[in-house]
Amino acid sequence: MKTNILKNKNYEIEFLRAISVLFVVFFHFNLFNLDGGFVGVDIFFVISGYLITSIILQTRNFNLYEFYLKRLRRLLPIILLTVLISIVVGLFILSPIHLKRLMTSSLYSIFGISNFFFFSEAGYFDHEKLFKPLLHTWSLAVEIQFYFIWPIIILLAKNLYKRNIVYILLLIFISSILLSVLYSPRADSFFYFTGFRIYEFAVGSILFFVIPKTCPKRSFIYFFLGLNIIFFSAFFFNSNFSFPGAYALVPCSGAALIIYSRFSETKNFGKYLKHNTIQFIGSKSYTIYMLHWPFLIFYSYQKMGSISYLEKILLIILIIIFSNFIFKYFEKPFRYYKNKNTLNFNKLLFRLFLFVFAIIILSQYLIENKNFNFLKNSFYKDNIINTALDGIKKRNIEESQILSRQVDKEIFFNGKKSKKRIMLLGNSHAFDFYMALNTISSIKNIYDIDYIDFEYLHCFKRKNLNDKIIEFINFKILNRINSCKIVFDEKNFNILKEVDNLILGSRWPINTDFNQLIKYFKKFNTNIIIVGNGQKFYDVPTLYFKRGDKVNKYAENFNHGLTKINEKIKFEAKNTKTHFFDKSLLNCNPNCVVFIDNILLYSDKDHWSYDGAKYFGEKIEFYNFKKLLK
Repeated sequence: MKTNILKNKNYEIEFLRAISVLFVVFFHFNLFNLDGGFVGVDIFFVISGYLITSIILQTRNFNLYEFYLKRLRRLLPIILLTVLISIVVGLFILSPIHLKRLMTSSLYSIFGISNFFFFSEAGYFDHEKLFKPLLHTWSLAVEIQFYFIWPIIILLAKNLYKRNIVYILLLIFISSILLSVLYSPRADSFFYFTGFRIYEFAVGSILFFVIPKTCPKRSFIYFFLGLNIIFFSAFFFNSNFSFPGAYALVPCSGAALIIYSRFSETKNFGKYLKHNTIQFIGSKSYTIYMLHWPFLIFYSYQKMGSISYLEKILLIILIIIFSNFIFKYFEKPFRYYKNKNTLNFNKLLFRLFLFVFAIIILSQYLIENKNFNFLKNSFYKDNIINTALDGIKKRNIEESQILSRQVDKEIFFNGKKSKKRIMLLGNSHAFDFYMALNTISSIKNIYDIDYIDFEYLHCFKRKNLNDKIIEFINFKILNRINSCKIVFDEKNFNILKEVDNLILGSRWPINTDFNQLIKYFKKFNTNIIIVGNGQKFYDVPTLYFKRGDKVNKYAENFNHGLTKINEKIKFEAKNTKTHFFDKSLLNCNPNCVVFIDNILLYSDKDHWSYDGAKYFGEKIEFYNFKKLLK
């Protein structure tokens, strides 16, 4: 086994930490076109894999309890402080809706499992991240989970296989990357999944066994090749790449080459890695990472508008200054605690954990308590916001009644047969259209309108090679049941044969196979209309809560792929002789409107409000939707 003794000061690692945290910060602040700056997290994972493996195998009489304790003292204090700061600030500026989410994510964060919480929500690149001050803790959760399982794996491999540890690590690496490549493109939420990230840690772990004891001859080449690979990743990758998948291997390889190079030991150029600025940022990288995101989110939330370049730079400077203070007077004492110290930081950390835990539980109770009016006077008692939120309840009741009538009594269109029939089919966005059509007298006089709640339009997905491999493994080898197949086999769509027009609506993903979808439903009805996607905004009740009557000035469409997906639907519909209605025409044409005549037109980011349905009904009528009907 190789026993490469770590230097007291590893300048390559501090350099990587510095550029990684700057990449992440610049990416989040949308600076310097670093669309792939999120790869900084992948580099951190490689560093962790290398260092933790080194510690485990080079420490005499390695003690698992002491290892876990040191890791907790390294990570937990800043997590607890960040959560505490976020709760205090959130109580003053967040709407109750987002405050509830903050409390839940806080609880997950302090237990090191926040990646599972965010896994259940929107993807990392969705604009919903603007409401999540603790979103960045997902990577710390992955780190903590790695710290928990990796020593056990290494120690077992060491005791059972001795000199063959590296082969075990290679097997773990191959298994993890294969699963990551297969599954990462299937859902954005896999971005947070630890199992698909393990191979990044394994890169660093394997590096420990191959790194030379002294500076290699081609150190310069290794270093600059690694540096170019990392910068290529940061500038070339973007949110359209399925991460981690195979793409994360690129920045991981670059990080491994830089550590391997031992470039700081070269005579002529190594001194540049030891520069005070690099070492300063590298040593504070964890603190900067933990504090920068809440700073940005709360500032953006309060401003509810675009942040200028100057504001971004000033915020980053403030974050670095504050991080240095926190590192020196809070993080460092916990991290370098010695038993001989008068103050027992182990006990102090435990008490701090209990304190933050109690604050979270108390805050959750107060927020749910009807008598707690800290923010509710200005939010839930605002008539306009209250009307929009009450509309959600009315909408849910109406939708439940339709579902009950169809499922329990098998009655459609309330049993009426006197008029022509329009059937809306799809998810909540189809129901939006159902509500709007019911406000149009010229259509209601001629047609009866009904709605079928069907969440499985996502099953019409254009399958790539990954999907076909996974399906083969799941259904041919493992004999697993395909839920999509079951739903379509069991669903009775005969009612569709009796309607004059079938309207399909959803929040259509870009990978939808519209040819397959249209072909399937034309078996039941040939008069199909597909309603395209609409705009997506900052949560509209929250936007009104912060900006009042001026809310329309701050209404910005975050659905940047809207034109692309609607053009695709239009093209596919034309080729299959199917009608297409462009829902995006109903707003932002040219100015976006989310508030009119004392009515919020949206109940959240992209669903029409109960009262706003009439406004969009008028728009639908204006764009002559009726001409598409039979």
